[in-house]
Amino acid sequence: MTIAARNAHALARPRRLALSIPRWLRIGGAAWLATRLAMAGILAGAHLVAAYTGRTLSFDRWDTRSYIAIAGHGYATATSPNFFPLLPLLQASIGRILAGGRDPSDADLLAAGLAVSAVSTLVAFCALAALVELEADAGTAAAAVRLLAAYPLAMFLAVVYSDGPFLAAGLLYFLAIRTRRWWAAALAGIAAGLLRPLGSLLAIALLAELAVEVALRRTDHATVKGRLVAIASPLAGTGLYAAYLWWRFGDPLLFGHTQALYWHHVFAWPWQTLALMFERMSRPGVLITLDLGLVIVFAALTIGVFMRMRPAYGVLTAGLLLAVLVSPVPSHKDAVQSAGRYLLAAFPAFWMAARWVAGRPWLEFALVAAGFPLQATLAVLFLIGGPIY
Repeated sequence: MTIAARNAHALARPRRLALSIPRWLRIGGAAWLATRLAMAGILAGAHLVAAYTGRTLSFDRWDTRSYIAIAGHGYATATSPNFFPLLPLLQASIGRILAGGRDPSDADLLAAGLAVSAVSTLVAFCALAALVELEADAGTAAAAVRLLAAYPLAMFLAVVYSDGPFLAAGLLYFLAIRTRRWWAAALAGIAAGLLRPLGSLLAIALLAELAVEVALRRTDHATVKGRLVAIASPLAGTGLYAAYLWWRFGDPLLFGHTQALYWHHVFAWPWQTLALMFERMSRPGVLITLDLGLVIVFAALTIGVFMRMRPAYGVLTAGLLLAVLVSPVPSHKDAVQSAGRYLLAAFPAFWMAARWVAGRPWLEFALVAAGFPLQATLAVLFLIGGPIY
């Protein structure tokens, strides 16, 4: 082999290596890296804002404090049962490693939680890309990931909240089901059930789809058996936590009761909540306007999901939207407190939005260009202790 041929061969090897990387990993990894770099810039901006306003800059805000307290001391306060156990368990385990085997400090637990969020976000981006590529095409997959990354409330994927792990668990759940990896789906379902009470929506969504397929005779015995295992898993995860609460406090539904008692959520019909939201718009604020706008957008996307996608995705998206609308907080000026954050888990909506912007690069660019600055603003408010929950 001549020297020129050897040099050409050496130059070709990195290209072949790059091409061997799965497309879903390239799509998800690129989005994750871009958002981490953006967060570094946001931190720099937040530092300047904090210095100018005399505020303290910290990731230890709102729910993050509760997760750190549970990871360090267990369910020791009246409000702590509201928070499901998997995230603080991971924080406690990783925090102990960071502390060299000793009892972790709050800083160790915060660092552990940030690591969990970072890894969960990478998994969520890659799993969304893989799922959409499997069921649609690579172009739609890339657009869906970009729209998710630019979603204003996606800033909660970078802090110590359960949103990132729950989104990752939900995506892995459906990805495992679509590839018929039933035990992987069961593990992801149990994780989702241990992260949030809304994990049960995964089971309801899959059960609805299974019922439709059985009625239309579009499934086989092995698929039915595997899906029943997957359907049981989120319920099992939540059931494990309910059993713990029953053993420890004598109330298996304490996580729901604390929501009503300390966060003042009440039951209301969806139209009553919408009426309350429009009433609050007589004295509009930035957050209530944003939440109302997002509820309307997600309602439109939910209709599209029902019309164009699998039944499970429609039921999941509608269930998450209904969960927001049936549990308002009338005593708060923002009647649907944290609505935009809860809707972050409705990944089929971002998939549907990607289908809508297909062939319209200008529209996708406009959404991404508008989303990231708003996300940065909300992230800065969160870091300096603003009312971003």
